[in-house]
Amino acid sequence: AYQRSVCHEEALPGEAWHFTGPVLRRMTAEQMWDSCITLINPTPDMPDDVTIQAQQQRITGLKKLADALDLLTPEEIYHGAEVSAKTFAEVAAKMKEIETRIITARSAGDIGKAKELTKEFEVLKASQGATRQIVHDQIFNKVIQRLESRQAGSPVASAASPLSAMDMQMAMNGYIPGKSKSALTDTQQKLMHDEAARFGITGDRLTAYLKSRAAGLRRWLRAAELGSPAPRGHYLREFGQSDRETIDNANYDASIPQALALMNGELLPEILGPFSALTLTLNKLSQTDQQMLAVYMTLLSRKPSAAEQAAWNTARDKGIGQIDDLIFALMNTQQFIFIQ
Repeated sequence: AYQRSVCHEEALPGEAWHFTGPVLRRMTAEQMWDSCITLINPTPDMPDDVTIQAQQQRITGLKKLADALDLLTPEEIYHGAEVSAKTFAEVAAKMKEIETRIITARSAGDIGKAKELTKEFEVLKASQGATRQIVHDQIFNKVIQRLESRQAGSPVASAASPLSAMDMQMAMNGYIPGKSKSALTDTQQKLMHDEAARFGITGDRLTAYLKSRAAGLRRWLRAAELGSPAPRGHYLREFGQSDRETIDNANYDASIPQALALMNGELLPEILGPFSALTLTLNKLSQTDQQMLAVYMTLLSRKPSAAEQAAWNTARDKGIGQIDDLIFALMNTQQFIFIQ
């Protein structure tokens, strides 16, 4: 039944409706993001063992810390929160004052003073994280001390298994001994070399390709591999991903920010980049008509109609028939965004 064409009629509650096909609906935010990722990443399902191990170790560390926090009294927890809030408030007030001085300096045309104040502002901004860490470490060390004394003085095992302060801190930060967060596994390196061989990339171009793929490996991941909800400003949020503050809070309606993100954001330049999956595939095709067919099959899962072929020929005659123009146009159509 769901292989039939979608129904464009709106099914109103209470009215009899004959199912001729699924109701027309827009892709979810995750589906839209993943659709773009598969155009960028030649191997979107590439395993990422380092990140997976880091997340597992971080979860283990957080569980142990949660058990250990039961050893703190409510007064100690409240004191830590109070110190943190007071420190943050003081830093925020200083940052607000510097912001006002920056605006005044710019209005007066004193660019040098504005730059100097901006550097001071950035230092204060960075100190917020350091302040939080100091407060956190004070509580953290007290938890470890109390945990160790309880384990040493009682024959009954604590709810939290023994774990040194350094081990717990590393686990919370997702640290894996001997592994860098930016290091590629042997499997990943082999898959990237296989990609390059498949697309005929050799020599100096191979070096550039591997560097580009390694840089994008952490950016262009499927939605399931990213934190949920994504941070504000991320494409997933622009596409309507739920903020998870209420149940079923996702948005399936098209919007102006969504359209602007597709037209003017960094997704399209990445899709049209020299090492994207779509560009590398098109480069293997010598004829423009073959490239057009590949674009339609990739983006819309169908061949172009006679009218679309004629429109493409007319555009080429007018000098706007670059394949990049066709990709841009199709990605911003309802057919790409809606499930047909």
